[in-house]
Amino acid sequence: MLRVLFTLMGLCIALAPISTLFAQGKCGFDHRLHERLIQDPSLERKLIRQETRIAQRMKQRSISNNVITIPIVVHILHKGEAIGVGSNISDAQVASAVQQLNKAFNGEDHYTGPQSGIRFALAARTGDCSSAGGINRMNAANICVQGDCYHQVGMTVKNEAACKALSYWPSESYLNIWVVSEIDGNNGLSGIQGFAQFPGGPKEIDGVVILYNAMGYDPIQNKDHVLKQSSRLSAVLIHEVGHAFGLYHSFEGDDYNRDGYGDRCPSETGCGPFNGDCVADTPPHRRSRGTCANAGTNVCDGGYSNQLFIHNFMDYSSEACQTEFTPGQIARMRSVLVSERSSLARSHADLPLAGGSPKAATCIPQTQNLSTDLNYGICEFRIGQFSQSSGSTIEDGGYRDNWCTGFGLKSNIAYDLSVLLCNKQNVAVFCDFNGDGDFDDAQERVLTSDNSKTHLGTFTIPSFAKKAVHLRVRAISGYPGYPIPNACYAPYYGQVEDYSIIIDGVAPPIKIVEFDGQSQDGENKLFWSASDPDQLYFLERSEDGTNFREITAFYHTGRSEKDNTSFIDRTLPGTAFYRLRMEGDDQSYHYSDIVELYTDARAESQLFPNPVVGTSVQLTSIAPDTQFDRIELLDGGGRLIREIEQESQISYGSMRFELPQMQPGVYYVRIVSNRQSMVHKLTKL
Repeated sequence: MLRVLFTLMGLCIALAPISTLFAQGKCGFDHRLHERLIQDPSLERKLIRQETRIAQRMKQRSISNNVITIPIVVHILHKGEAIGVGSNISDAQVASAVQQLNKAFNGEDHYTGPQSGIRFALAARTGDCSSAGGINRMNAANICVQGDCYHQVGMTVKNEAACKALSYWPSESYLNIWVVSEIDGNNGLSGIQGFAQFPGGPKEIDGVVILYNAMGYDPIQNKDHVLKQSSRLSAVLIHEVGHAFGLYHSFEGDDYNRDGYGDRCPSETGCGPFNGDCVADTPPHRRSRGTCANAGTNVCDGGYSNQLFIHNFMDYSSEACQTEFTPGQIARMRSVLVSERSSLARSHADLPLAGGSPKAATCIPQTQNLSTDLNYGICEFRIGQFSQSSGSTIEDGGYRDNWCTGFGLKSNIAYDLSVLLCNKQNVAVFCDFNGDGDFDDAQERVLTSDNSKTHLGTFTIPSFAKKAVHLRVRAISGYPGYPIPNACYAPYYGQVEDYSIIIDGVAPPIKIVEFDGQSQDGENKLFWSASDPDQLYFLERSEDGTNFREITAFYHTGRSEKDNTSFIDRTLPGTAFYRLRMEGDDQSYHYSDIVELYTDARAESQLFPNPVVGTSVQLTSIAPDTQFDRIELLDGGGRLIREIEQESQISYGSMRFELPQMQPGVYYVRIVSNRQSMVHKLTKL
């Protein structure tokens, strides 16, 4: 079991000056994280708590196949060049990088890793609900902070926040990717090629940074892309997105004195900055030195080949041999996307705007004072199971129009309403039910709550509310002790945010954030969450993965976050396939991806020894007439390693088989007999 181990930085900081730390790394992730740990001692505790949540999420969930689409916006911070010249790279070069990102995350073309079910699309709408193309060009030549001028040294620690402020889009809804001319004065050449912020850091700088000549894919150099010879395969972007989704370097913990060289073997159980990568199926190893050298053995794990890590995107090997994430790394990234970055996974910003806009509001109140550092503002707005996260007053500029975040609701149903603030304030929420642009009519004030961080209430859609159109919803937070008289109130300290609801109409497309399952003690537990809780769901099961039949149905009322999100199926031992079917307002059906679960049949057969040290395993059935037709050895991610189906090995009642050479860890043995199909867990020591 991985333990969460974080070391204090004080002693290590004394060993090397900041200016020389990480000098040899091509990724600036460790460098930036190290400096933030120094600047903010509380960050270490935040990371520990976050790591505990991620670990708990991974324990509770198996790997899901549901596709999560991440909206991305590429900010090209150029120095005034024409498009396609120098740091102002072309749209085609950006598109080639995004295309390769998708292929790498899903094991397509020459990439060898398993499918992650994570895809990326350029944003189709902006944070203020305008149409967008997902590429944002900004001239950053005039940014200068404490002597670090962008046109001379590119992005540095000193000017990073100012550079990003030119174009930042809310990280709750977009993965920001900043393409820069250089990093820390490297002239776009060697040294740091990119860096990313780990989940949980400051929102205003959240995202990925990459050199302009490392952003793109041109393996045979036959395109008009501006790329270096050493970074033309887009591996830098893939690596940095891994960091943004919660991955450490696969060699995390190998650099004791923080000089950028691997000088020790990482702990096999360590987890966290400068300890270990928190992933069980990546072997402990020292960082590769920019090559694909695979000769010899890994000194850190007792002799396994270097082949086991040089292909990993999170190593420092050459991009020529980086082709995969491991199943454990994928499971970790997906766990982060349904926990620490759940609002990003739920975002519809990759989808074009549809259905028109709400009537313009008769007033747009603006927060009067944006200079306070008291962390005021609205951090999360929720109706039923729908939720939208946002930043503080300063981060969001006092007023934020989120109308394209449309919540689909039903008539005559009571909905829970909650507003989570960044600090204690008063709150009022208004709904323009009749669509006239103001919030002054009867029943349009739906919540008033004072002096708290969490404000709760319930409201019912009135019968006079307009149907099938966007209706504006407004939330206002204000200073405690000052009542919020109406929807045009401009708070002195506070924030105003607008959303929209669609009643009995075509809401934004259903987005399955998670559909997953877990098999234990002869039971299969299914659980799910989606962007539309107010929806009829049918759970279907199949024995062959093709022919499905309905086993239960649920209708989400949207009243509670925990209503009807799981189901326990007590099924026969063997393999079962599950999917969700959703019925749309137009009577059409939408399906989730399929979850495959293996139910262990301990009463029917046994493996001995288990755990196993050697290679020989005895399989015995309690029924002497059992005929073993086929035996499959699967890895921890369910992938086939070896199949035993030669006629000479088929036996009745019991048989012995030999395991191939494999690393210590957890595997599965699937047995097909004349009685049933069954799966056993096998531990290799």
